Amino acid sequence: MVEDGVNLAAGFFQYLIPTATDVPDIEAIVLESGEGLGPFGARGTGEPPIGPPAAAVASAICDALGRRPTALPITPERVLACAAPADGGPDRPGAP
Repeated sequence: MVEDGVNLAAGFFQYLIPTATDVPDIEAIVLESGEGLGPFGARGTGEPPIGPPAAAVASAICDALGRRPTALPITPERVLACAAPADGGPDRPGAP
């Protein structure tokens, strides 16, 4: 419940999540600049954030298990392979 820009809900139990009927219509406006480096002057806008998450997950697995996954996607089987000892030695570096 919002009145004059003030949230009147006393807590999350009273807060109603907005639905599609509560949001105004969105009108897309296409602007062409022709300055892009891609084919036909195209520019990528949504792709750049897709690279870092896989590297962050691989680093977290390496930090936890001592071995880094080297192939994508990082499936449960590949994580399990990272957890297995590489040469029959200890499961983690520095483990007795």
